[in-house]
Amino acid sequence: MFLVNDIHNFNTNMIVAYNIYKNPQFIRNYGISRYKYGAKTTYGVRTIGYYNKKMYNFIEHLLTMLNRTIETYDTFFLFINKNHEQYIHKDCDDNENKYAIVVYMNECNDVITGTELMDNDYYCDTVLSRRNTLKISNVFIESEFNKLIAYDGSVWHKIKSGFGNNYKNCRLSQTFFVNFKTENTFKIESENNLDIKVIVFDNYYVNCEDINFKLQISNENIVNNKINNEKDKFEKILNKKIVNIESKYCILDKSFISEKNESIYYAFVFISNAINYKNGIQYKDCKDFISLKQNRIIICSGKYEFDIIINNKILIEIIKIFI
Repeated sequence: MFLVNDIHNFNTNMIVAYNIYKNPQFIRNYGISRYKYGAKTTYGVRTIGYYNKKMYNFIEHLLTMLNRTIETYDTFFLFINKNHEQYIHKDCDDNENKYAIVVYMNECNDVITGTELMDNDYYCDTVLSRRNTLKISNVFIESEFNKLIAYDGSVWHKIKSGFGNNYKNCRLSQTFFVNFKTENTFKIESENNLDIKVIVFDNYYVNCEDINFKLQISNENIVNNKINNEKDKFEKILNKKIVNIESKYCILDKSFISEKNESIYYAFVFISNAINYKNGIQYKDCKDFISLKQNRIIICSGKYEFDIIINNKILIEIIKIFI
């Protein structure tokens, strides 16, 4: 039997969304006005954040989608120029319940930069220096104005790079640290303006290795007739009513090219246990790249075009969600 985990048992790797603030220029200007009061560190200049009730409600809603509620909440602006040192780090221990949320606040820059998330499974614990870069990057999200990335604070990550040489032209972001607790409460909001681009979960199936074994033997496309049993989960994650949902397991031996359609979400579950980290989802509108990994589900809005780049055959579940 193919068993899907409950939402609170997913490893929440990442959520990316656009158009976070209605007035992002105001937020940027406020951040810049706080620079002179900031604390200088080796990795940047940190200043007090902008506490906004609407942003709090947005984050609260984001966590509700994941069976979480806010316990504590903090925010700050971070200025990073080309001379500030960046290193791989975590924002909390593995047993802490904390999300890091970053809103990029640069209108334009010539440097391709953003946030890299690493694979915790491939960290070498014997590394003595926290600045060592032996970890494998499996996600890169490009910095774009008024774009948000939310990720589990216990995931190893780093800022790709800083840029600029003063507070007006350097990398600027607003960061939120949110401690949460698990709580299963949810209702679909009547107004949902979240412009979700992509959501990534690990640990989708309870028994992914068994599924891999059974499907490798069959070596043919199989329709997943049980996908409707998971409809409620996807409605909760997307905060949208689903008109129809369909799924099939198949061997993907060439790149998958998406069709742009704002009424569809694509979800891909990677079943194979030997996946090259160079295989992944590459977006066409920017440099966002998400590596494939066994038992990882990547939910992509059809509003944004992407390709699945593969160099070898992989066993995959393709889910189409019609809203």
